[in-house]
Amino acid sequence: MLIAGFMPESFVDWRGKIVVTIFTYGCNFRCPFCHNYTLVTEKPERLMSQEEIIEKVENLKEWIDGVCITGGEPMLHEDIVEFIRELSRITQVKLDTNGSFPDRLREALPYVSYVAMDVKAPKERYEELAGAKVDIAKINESIQIIKNKARDYEFRTTA
Repeated sequence: MLIAGFMPESFVDWRGKIVVTIFTYGCNFRCPFCHNYTLVTEKPERLMSQEEIIEKVENLKEWIDGVCITGGEPMLHEDIVEFIRELSRITQVKLDTNGSFPDRLREALPYVSYVAMDVKAPKERYEELAGAKVDIAKINESIQIIKNKARDYEFRTTA
């Protein structure tokens, strides 16, 4: 997994909670309005290891309410579910996702306390506003998985 950044405290990434924010590198979308565009276009000089992040979270667990995993697109990484599971043994986990990997999402949900999915646009404009080819069926599948299986969630869009 490619971890591009770590913020030891955030008061805005999970409403009402103090969290550590973990930024994964890479995304399968190229949204023209992306607020984390450098996580897609500029590979950092130094990536962080999962072990390094786990140790940092472990050291901060008495001071935080949870972790937020965001990106880029975290679900792009094949080993994300195991990483989420490890973090969930320490604290609560919030996941930010674009919903394009429903199978990984389904597998991760037992370890996730809160999911925030970005819904980019109406289906007829999705590819235009995601800046990439999009399988709308996967987006719809993720929405249904979240609605039916997530402990807590929100759907959001960026204006």
